[in-house]
Amino acid sequence: MVVTKRKVDETIKDDETKSDIVQEKKPRLEGQALLELRQRLRQRKKMFKLMPDFRLKPIGLDARLEIASDLRKRLTMKDLQNLLLYSILGTRAPVEPSRWCKFDQLNKLTNVNLVVIDGVGIDDFTKVSEKYPLMRSLFPFQLEFTSPLTYNSTIPDELSILAISSRRKKEFKQTFGKVNKACQLGLAFKVPENTEKKEVEGKKGEKTSEEMLLKLLLSLSQMIEENYPLPLEGPMQKKYTEFVTSKDEYSEVTEKSPLYAVDCEMCLTSVGKLELTKVCVVDRDLNEVYHSFVKPRNPIVNYLTRYSGITPALLQDVETRLEDVQEALKRSLPSDAILIGQSLNFDLNALQIMHPYVIDTSVIFNITGVPGQKTKLKTLSQMFLGEVIQDKGADGHDPKEDAIAAMKLVLLKLEKGVEFGDAVQNGHNFANFDDKGDPSQIISTSVFQEIEEKDKTVCVVSTPDLVKNYKKYYSTDEDDEKSCENEAVMFVESENSKCTMETSATSLSKNNLTICHLDAQTVEDGEKRVSKAKKWTKKMWSHTSTNGLFVVVWSGTPTSHAFIGMAINKNKNI
Repeated sequence: MVVTKRKVDETIKDDETKSDIVQEKKPRLEGQALLELRQRLRQRKKMFKLMPDFRLKPIGLDARLEIASDLRKRLTMKDLQNLLLYSILGTRAPVEPSRWCKFDQLNKLTNVNLVVIDGVGIDDFTKVSEKYPLMRSLFPFQLEFTSPLTYNSTIPDELSILAISSRRKKEFKQTFGKVNKACQLGLAFKVPENTEKKEVEGKKGEKTSEEMLLKLLLSLSQMIEENYPLPLEGPMQKKYTEFVTSKDEYSEVTEKSPLYAVDCEMCLTSVGKLELTKVCVVDRDLNEVYHSFVKPRNPIVNYLTRYSGITPALLQDVETRLEDVQEALKRSLPSDAILIGQSLNFDLNALQIMHPYVIDTSVIFNITGVPGQKTKLKTLSQMFLGEVIQDKGADGHDPKEDAIAAMKLVLLKLEKGVEFGDAVQNGHNFANFDDKGDPSQIISTSVFQEIEEKDKTVCVVSTPDLVKNYKKYYSTDEDDEKSCENEAVMFVESENSKCTMETSATSLSKNNLTICHLDAQTVEDGEKRVSKAKKWTKKMWSHTSTNGLFVVVWSGTPTSHAFIGMAINKNKNI
């Protein structure tokens, strides 16, 4: 294309005209006007430094509603409890939400306005936010949390019961001689681990253990994180060049897929790695499916007898090799088999076998509440099965015994529910037993006592039946006047939801934390119930003070998890 001088001149002229228009709209500031603008910007920057800020870490980001529900990772009510305590106690809090979120300028936070609404959950919020976009724009942070109703607990329980720290447990022993004495004085509580099977209604009736089975399977990302052998491309591919797949082809895993528990024993060989020397596989009925000693091709330099139970005599006449075991398992395992084991990744690496469907008892059971922290199979067996294993001393472990224990733990989990035995999910620190070491009695203390000791204040406002559920964790004596009169911890009973909100609004300016608990379950019509929850949410947000943290909890139902929305009421005029 030929560009003439006339066209160039016209283009320049047009650009100059546009420039003149822009200049007319936004005149350049000079002199006093420019100085005033710079002063306002400096003041704005200074004001931002006086405002608290909240942001999510990767684990928190994975719980956002923007993420597809099948990829979303729920947070727990103990995560919320950690946030609330840290928000008002700061570095003096016994816990902190550091695993999923972070506060900046926390000391500038004025107070916390927590609103709990029963009878609605994340499905309800999703529907109402689609119909009313302003509802979604209210919260910068919209997250999915596990509803306590899915594992026979309640919001008052989850927010009030505080896992006792080892420091506090030591203090109780030094002061009273026994932790149980602190329980008798109301300074701590025995919280029984829930062992009742939770019946949850599904689309076609009650949810069975088979239907919960698939929830226990490790995802691909979990298998990668736990170092399971996988047919990956790239640098990791070289690591597994000598590995084989457990089947040439696989069927889709279902709720009816068969279960097999695997355990292996290894010895150290001359090439400096652990190699397979014994393997056992049991089925769901605890019957032995495969059991064999295995002789490594490399010379054994350490039999690790105290762990493996293997001695030179046991392997002297053994002719079975690794490839024989691989072929035997390939023949005997169904194409949709689910393999079970304690830290099963080590067993599959020893077998040099890749398998897509696995359940790892070291992952699905967590007794400390610290994500990723593993507990020995021996401890899990004694705690949850009441059975002692690995007690043969110098004779080492029995792989059949370990495989049976792992299978029993999974079957127990299926019977009790996926949150059973998982302190990350249900917040019970199973390491805190009573003086008798009874794992069914978990020693805990109360958030209210922690708040009182740190000279902060909390007020719980609700109807008498709900207030009672919080109050029982502050004083064991219902007639104790301090339960009602103490200025640090107050429990206020109200007649109805309107009174609850009015009293809570008054409390916000007087207390560090106000818990306004409302119940929408009495509204039978579903649409009206959600509409009322929306109205209550907006009403309580309007009472949140500047630089105050607003947290609303739609606590969920037995079939719908909880929605939690969070926002800091920042000064819009800045």
